[in-house]
Amino acid sequence: MIKKFALILISFFTILLFFIGPTHADLVIPDRPSNGIYDPNHYLSEVVSDKIIELNGKSDTQIGIYIVESLNSESIEKSANTIARSWKIGYSDSNKGALLLIAIKDRKFRIETSNNLATILTDTKAREILDASRDKMRAKDYDGAVIDIIQNISNQDYDLADAPVVERNYFYEVPKAIWELVVEILDHFGVIFMISFVVLFLTEGRVSGRKRRSNKFYYGKDKLYPDDKDFINDGSWSQKALTAYHIKNSDEYHNESSSDSSSPWSSDDWSSDDWSGGGFDAGGSSSDWSGGGFDAGGSSSDW
Repeated sequence: MIKKFALILISFFTILLFFIGPTHADLVIPDRPSNGIYDPNHYLSEVVSDKIIELNGKSDTQIGIYIVESLNSESIEKSANTIARSWKIGYSDSNKGALLLIAIKDRKFRIETSNNLATILTDTKAREILDASRDKMRAKDYDGAVIDIIQNISNQDYDLADAPVVERNYFYEVPKAIWELVVEILDHFGVIFMISFVVLFLTEGRVSGRKRRSNKFYYGKDKLYPDDKDFINDGSWSQKALTAYHIKNSDEYHNESSSDSSSPWSSDDWSSDDWSGGGFDAGGSSSDWSGGGFDAGGSSSDW
């Protein structure tokens, strides 16, 4: 009787395990990569590493890349959100971050956006960026596809740069009352005082213009950066942001960060202030290149 019961019990658990199926591996979340790229299978070359360093150095948006063979049945939306939160993608002062996740054998990819970036890079725009790279993904031109994607993500910061830059004429902006005051001063104090006043006025106008162009969130084509001689910090660049900018633009930083993407990464290679973003509430868009469907939390297609 006991043997019969044991056989029934064994048979029950065997059938149960058959229907449950094998468990899949947990998602691998490495430490923050020094060059912004996790690529253990060497799908990408150093060209991509150099490009992402360049884009992250000149944009308020920080981009990370996670490319693996497969997610082992894990949801791409959940995986991307988990990785983005773990890496804290996005600079502390702008909090605009994006993660490009690619699963080669699953033929799926996704752009995960932080809350601040999502106001500029909408789910629709993210989907369009992914769809535009499908041909290169199908052709296994992963370098070309990834460079196109991250360049288009970074370009969202510079939409306002296409607007014409109008030079300001400060003389036409002076109220009539000011001119009347100038005439009165001229009558009483003479030409010398008037010349001094005009010089002071023009100097102040130039300083004001330089401050406007030096603002961290100014996107005009004549923008001034901390290494420009005419740069004047108007307070929008914190000391941490200035330090991070100079580090990312130094040759030493470039050479260190352009190392092979298979090298071991340490969270000490980038300061905690460089990767201090947050607010990833499952924004972004997913796509694949295998023929279809829509996944929960984002749109899907194929490449």
